[in-house]
Amino acid sequence: MTAFSALLASTVILALAGGLTSPAHADDYPTWAQVQAAKQSAAAAQQELAVIQADVVQLESQEQAAADSELKAAYAATVATEHLQLAQSALASLDRQLATARTQSMEATARFAGIEVALQRVGGGDTLTAELLAGGQGSADLLSKLSTLSQLARRGAGLETAALQKRNIVMLLEAQSSKAEKLRASLKVVADATAQEAQTAHAAAQASLAAGEQQRTVLTEQAVALNGTAQTLSDAYTAGQLAALQRGGNVTTIDTSGVVVNPAAAQAYARGAIGAYGWGSDQFVCLIELWNRESGWRANAYNPSSGSYGIPQSLPAKKMLTAGADWLTNADTQINWGLSYISRAYHTPCGAWSHETAIGWY
Repeated sequence: MTAFSALLASTVILALAGGLTSPAHADDYPTWAQVQAAKQSAAAAQQELAVIQADVVQLESQEQAAADSELKAAYAATVATEHLQLAQSALASLDRQLATARTQSMEATARFAGIEVALQRVGGGDTLTAELLAGGQGSADLLSKLSTLSQLARRGAGLETAALQKRNIVMLLEAQSSKAEKLRASLKVVADATAQEAQTAHAAAQASLAAGEQQRTVLTEQAVALNGTAQTLSDAYTAGQLAALQRGGNVTTIDTSGVVVNPAAAQAYARGAIGAYGWGSDQFVCLIELWNRESGWRANAYNPSSGSYGIPQSLPAKKMLTAGADWLTNADTQINWGLSYISRAYHTPCGAWSHETAIGWY
């Protein structure tokens, strides 16, 4: 509950309590000022409720935006994780290729080393060359051996070169993959942090929304209570006023500050209102005669013998409540009810006036 709500509730309680225990006159019913104060309090509560409802709508929008941000951040974190996993898989494949290349290089190097040992066993390069120049027996064998050893040496050298090339390529890819892995890991850290921040913002927005909805509930209950209080006081005031008039016997008007008695203004309003029923100026003439006779177009006119009240002389008076809660004091509300009654009962004002002149009432 806001500070305004608490102040409003305490003010209404004190005002009503004080007014009911100390009425302004001898009759034990609320004063018109108390009725108006209760209505103003109810209106103020409704205004505060409207403000809170607008805040709740804004909070709902913020909560949805926070939820959307959280979803986007979570998706970004997922994508970053997938990229990292792909980089790790590619790196693992490169590592396997590197291991194979190293094995092949080691095997080629070993074969090449074996070839050099074999050459040394034969006598080394100088001995073999001397035997070939001497042209001794077995030179053909030596040439054959030399050719074989040369081929093996070239093959070993080729294998070693290929192995070195493979290792260089793999090492280059490994370095690139390592950089990619660091980048993906960095992106994942950022994405995870973003998702966490969005989740925190979402939780905060939800908390604000819950608080706003709770406040709206409190104010709604308060507005309903204040409206009920205002209506209760209004009903008590009406009953007290009418009872006081009936006890007086010869009172023909209700003298309160809340009633505006202005026959000319009432007639002007009625002239504009009859158009909704399709009635023209001829019907308005009959209406003027009818309500001149009944009440003189005075909003506070009262017949103590019957209890009829207002410009249309409603009987009982409170029937006009169907036209508005302010029927006791508002001439326009009384006219609206009276025109509706004439339409239902007599179809037109002239029909009602004919009944009035023939019977004495309508």
